[in-house]
Amino acid sequence: MATCKRTGLGMLMVLFVLAAGVVLLAIPSVGEVTLGSHAVEKHWDQAVEARQWISKHGGPFNRYDCPDGRTRVIVPMNGNRWAVMVVESGIEVTSFITEDQGYVKGMIDPCKQWMNFAHP
Repeated sequence: MATCKRTGLGMLMVLFVLAAGVVLLAIPSVGEVTLGSHAVEKHWDQAVEARQWISKHGGPFNRYDCPDGRTRVIVPMNGNRWAVMVVESGIEVTSFITEDQGYVKGMIDPCKQWMNFAHP
C-alpha cells in the first residue's frame, strides 16, 4: 500500500469529524454512512480521496457483503488504483487507496457481490 502524506486537508478532516460528532456520506448501494475517524487518522488524505471517489463513482456493482458482517465497497480508480471503504452497521470502519489488486481480491473473495458481477 502506498504511504500517505500528512497534509492540512487530512488534519482538517480529522478535526471536522471530531468536532461534528456525526458526519454522513451517501454511498451508492449502501446509503448514508457515518464516517469514522480511523480512516483519516491512519490514511490521511488517501481516506478523503477514497471517500470522494466512492461517493462519486461507486454503484451497486461495487458492493460486497462479507461473512464477517461488513460491507466492502471497492471502486477502480485511474492509474491502477482501487478506492476501498469498509462499512459495518452503517459506520465506516476504514477507507483507503491501494495499488495492490491481489490485496483487493483477497478482501472480497469470501464475500457475496450484491449484483453478482465479477470482481477484480
